[in-house]
Amino acid sequence: GPPRSASHRIEILPAAGTAFRITTIDGEVADRDFELEWAPAAALLPQASLRHERFRDRYYGIFVITPAPAAAKDRLPRETTFVVDTSGSMSGESIDQARAALAFGLARLAPEDRFNIIQFNSDHSSLFDEPVPVTASTLAQARRYVARLRADGGTEMRGAIRQALSAPLAAGLVGQVVFITDGAVDAEDELTALIRDRIGARRLYCVGIGSAPNGLFMRKAAELGGGTFTFISRPGEVEHRMAKLFEKLSQPMSTDLAIRLDGGVLAEPIGMPRDLHSGEPLVVSARFVELPRSIEVSARSGAAGGPRWRIPVDIAAT
Repeated sequence: GPPRSASHRIEILPAAGTAFRITTIDGEVADRDFELEWAPAAALLPQASLRHERFRDRYYGIFVITPAPAAAKDRLPRETTFVVDTSGSMSGESIDQARAALAFGLARLAPEDRFNIIQFNSDHSSLFDEPVPVTASTLAQARRYVARLRADGGTEMRGAIRQALSAPLAAGLVGQVVFITDGAVDAEDELTALIRDRIGARRLYCVGIGSAPNGLFMRKAAELGGGTFTFISRPGEVEHRMAKLFEKLSQPMSTDLAIRLDGGVLAEPIGMPRDLHSGEPLVVSARFVELPRSIEVSARSGAAGGPRWRIPVDIAAT
């Protein structure tokens, strides 16, 4: 479909081919981030590209990597822990939308997965002591647990994050922690150190609801956790955004990602995520002292021991 904006009212006029002319509707004010969503026309994109620009004595670049979609049979089993804020500020529409999003996330689990749900307010508690296999019985328990979630009390998230990152991750599983909160974050340094020390092989996905979340901290936490930060400015966007996030998290396909340079000098190491999901483009920033002659991206497909795919990177100045 055509592009859409969740942040502003826009007018979309088709142009030649796949081009569009997009303008804001009269009366819209540029007093917040402008967000535009679109689906790429995969056939028109290179598999991997590096677009770079020189500024003074450095080259600044963005990698965009779009590997071919893997077959569903190659999907990696995962361990997903949902951590949800049930403090008083989540009362009303926010907790309703969070329950709906959790129900959607549970529905995306497969029999080979493991999962848990942890809630926090003035304290924290969990459905299970540690992640358990997905069965008809555990899913029924989870749905009853989610239906009973109520918003009340303070916002004490350290114990919940500690529990989510403490259970040993079983071999062969992609570890995911989805952290949902609308509250301001306290004790940032302690939480950052906790995530850095305990994240291990898991990935942390932070979801901030409303105007209260500390976006700077949550972006930093997601970066440390190798995941993403999803910001939801209006409660009505929760289910839409979370559905997109859970759809992606339900299809981990490749792991052990790596970039190989032929020549060149990096100004600092390139931060690669640990795994890639079906339909998920990989966008990585880099800074070079000298540009390499060539670049290759590789990853392992399917379960442990599967074959590696390799993609040459198209390098061009912009």
